[in-house]
Amino acid sequence: MDDIQYSLIEEFGLGYKRFGHSDLMGRVVGLMLTEVEPITIDQIAQALSVTRTPVNDVLKRLEAHSLIKRVWIKGNRKHHFTISNEVFHQAGTNLAAQFNENLDISNRYLSRYLIKYKSASGDEKSEIKKICERFISMHEFHKASMDAYESFLIKWKNQETALPSVDELANGEI
Repeated sequence: MDDIQYSLIEEFGLGYKRFGHSDLMGRVVGLMLTEVEPITIDQIAQALSVTRTPVNDVLKRLEAHSLIKRVWIKGNRKHHFTISNEVFHQAGTNLAAQFNENLDISNRYLSRYLIKYKSASGDEKSEIKKICERFISMHEFHKASMDAYESFLIKWKNQETALPSVDELANGEI
């Protein structure tokens, strides 16, 4: 593993950790971004100096979120994995799903507190009103986030086909 690959893997680990995931998950993604051919659990574990069990757990999660895919290689019984061709778009889709889940939570609890608000009086009504205002803010924030992110994903999908080539970037043409 060269210095560039090592640094990238470590930075992905730190990045994933900042988002509440395990650093191993980020390190696996970083490794898979820099591997041209599909790799096995054993190869991943060896490259990252960890045991197979946590790598297997991470691979299951990444596969469930469509960030990696399992590849069958004829004549080889071991499972091989590669990064999804649309890993960044899929990561964005997963984030949009989280916005949607937060929107659902705000809707559920806002509805429940509004029912409680209608039957409350006095100080209790004032307290519940403050809670409702927070859930209204949560709802509007996540609705706006979701709308903006969905627009971004559509724009990205259209732009993705017009990305600059490696040769253009290497030659300073862009």
